This record gives sequence, C-alpha cells and structure tokens, in this order.
Amino acid sequence: MFCDEPNSGLDPQTSIVIDKLINDITQEYKTTTIMNTHDMNSVMEIGDHIVYMNQGEKEWEGTNKEIIYSDNQKLNEFIFASNFLQDAKNMRMIQETGEIPKDVHEDVRDALEEKFNADMDGDGVVGSPKE
Repeated sequence: MFCDEPNSGLDPQTSIVIDKLINDITQEYKTTTIMNTHDMNSVMEIGDHIVYMNQGEKEWEGTNKEIIYSDNQKLNEFIFASNFLQDAKNMRMIQETGEIPKDVHEDVRDALEEKFNADMDGDGVVGSPKE
C-alpha cells in the first residue's frame, strides 16, 4: 500500500485514527506500506523503517527508536525543529539511557537534576550549578 501525505490538513486526533487504520490494515493483510509524509507524529508512532530524504537524496535510514539517537544534523534540524520537540527528544533519551544529552542547556540540566533528585553532572551535589 502506498500513502502520500495521508494526514495532510487533518487535526491531530483524526491523524491518530488514520495512523491506526493504516497500521491495522498493514498488520491484518501482512503487507508493506510506504508512507510519504512530513507528519513527524506519524513517523515516530508507526514508522518501522524510516528513510529521511533531503533534496532527492537519502540522508538517513533507521527505525523510530534509532532516530532519537541520530547525530545527523540535517535530520535533527528537520524533525526536532521546535524547542518543544527538542525537549521531547531529550526526555526520551533520558528515559532510555538515564543520562542527560550533552547539548542540553545548563539551566535545563540543573532543573532535571532537581526533578529526578540526581547528581547528573557529577559534581557531587544534586541540582547544583556548575562553578
């Protein structure tokens, strides 16, 4: 099955219903589904095998789990363009690795240490700013 921007112009709740329908059909009929989309929610929710294309060239390939750890700058700028999505990526990495990513701002790192009651910067004090 080939889907070209199946969620284009839809509200988030309807997009989730469409994604579930596509996933159910794919599983029920044991078929391959190729989805061309800019909807990163769909990519992250139902994308088993993801290929990121940039100007007609394959820029990155992997799973929706691997995409979180990608250091491909173009991919990260496209998918995690907003501060909200960057924060979501950082939280996912913390959940999966137990470590705060290196590029997290110092103020955010301190707040996370306090929230998780942990010494994540290795200075011996929970939530303390680096001196």
